[in-house]
Amino acid sequence: MLVVASLSLAGSGWSLLSHTNCEASGPISNVTAWMPAAAVAAPYLGSESGSVTIWERTPLGAAFLTQQTSVADGNVSAYYVSQVNLSLYRLSNRTVVGPGISIVCLGPFVAYYAHEPAHGLASGGVTIWPLTTASRDADEGLPTQLNGSNLCREVENTSYQGCAVGTYFDMNFLKASGVVNMCGVPTSRIMEYRSNAWPVQTPFDYGGRDYSVPIDPTDGNAAGFSNGTYAWYNYTFPADGGVWQYDDLQETSPTGAGLVFRYSPCPQPIL
Repeated sequence: MLVVASLSLAGSGWSLLSHTNCEASGPISNVTAWMPAAAVAAPYLGSESGSVTIWERTPLGAAFLTQQTSVADGNVSAYYVSQVNLSLYRLSNRTVVGPGISIVCLGPFVAYYAHEPAHGLASGGVTIWPLTTASRDADEGLPTQLNGSNLCREVENTSYQGCAVGTYFDMNFLKASGVVNMCGVPTSRIMEYRSNAWPVQTPFDYGGRDYSVPIDPTDGNAAGFSNGTYAWYNYTFPADGGVWQYDDLQETSPTGAGLVFRYSPCPQPIL
């Protein structure tokens, strides 16, 4: 029995006579999930360059690498997708007699790194995966889940479906956090941006129902999301190229992966 005291403070409060613990039992399943280390969007007609440092921490140790990122002209790619063994536990609330702080579970499941060698940085299960194959003037309608079956086939050269789990994330433009207006500007502009690790969730089919299971970021899983712990982006906008609204994903989605864009051309002069 694993007692979880860090997943949620929902409904928390100190009680004298009894309190609630959120407890995890299991594991009920081990899954292998593909996680995007960094999902990078380039502004339409522009480009992105930078780097992402990827940490992978498991109960057996830690590893990391730093890799350059580069996309151009409205394309979006998921970088350094790691394949990781995860143990899934069932969560339940249990009433404990006596004083204490109540911590209530937010969901029915949680994932931890399995106590066995993880696949990913150590095994080379890392690749670049395009989320789009054509220039986009707006980052809308993008997929929100990696295709695990394709990754297994393309990266591992196998059709084994046990590794075909892809995690959820969101790279879609929701609202403008800011605007870059290059109309009438004679030189290109580079905008620097930094983001930290962003959470992902893994899908899990249990009892005929689909669940979106968070990966606990505490204790032995700290910094172990297998995604970009530190990412630096340099977005380049061409001279007199148009107007780009950008959405800072750390403000509008749980992704936190950088910026996504919506483009409009410069207005034509009235003759």
